[in-house]
Amino acid sequence: MIIAKYGIEFHRLDIDTIELLRQWRNSDSIARYMVYRKYITVEMQREWFNTINNIYNHYFIVKKKGVNIGMFNLRDINWSDKLAEPGGFIAYEKFRASRISAEALLLLFETAFYFLKLETLSGTVLKSNDSVVQTNISLGGEIVGENENSYRISISKERFLEKGDKFLSVANRFHNAKGFSLYFSQKEEDSGFRNELLEKVNYSPELYTNTLIIEG
Repeated sequence: MIIAKYGIEFHRLDIDTIELLRQWRNSDSIARYMVYRKYITVEMQREWFNTINNIYNHYFIVKKKGVNIGMFNLRDINWSDKLAEPGGFIAYEKFRASRISAEALLLLFETAFYFLKLETLSGTVLKSNDSVVQTNISLGGEIVGENENSYRISISKERFLEKGDKFLSVANRFHNAKGFSLYFSQKEEDSGFRNELLEKVNYSPELYTNTLIIEG
């Protein structure tokens, strides 16, 4: 599955990209911002992937102009209560304080609230990761708890629409963006993943500029 907007593409994590993610997560530049910092082996990564390769977890490799620049995710989705935990990172320093990073986070929240039709996101951010804390707050996030090392930040769809509207307007105008492009691979069609997910979200085609099954 690929979700595209703002010149950014979210490619759903698959067996071919889990090694890239593992290498990123084991690097010092990424691990220092993560709550879990232990070394991840190839076997551990494969076992983990088998537990999250379902409609309750969506991990995306973020691409810009064909270059892999990071990973964002929505995990542990509670479809009944419309809740999920967001997370992720930009892998390269030069993109972290850029418009690209901000637009990727916008796309993650839009994916959660408009495509997956969730109502609330709640996640943990290390206090040392101040730029991510501040960006989440600017988009409507609220600190709802904390410990010595981290904040618990929650953002509702209502707050995102209220606080994030000016950022959405700027990004949409800059890119002349009118909706998502949503693509599924033939493998996702054949496995039933596509239909299971679209039925779960009560798919509304008017939200998207394209909805296609692509080979792959």
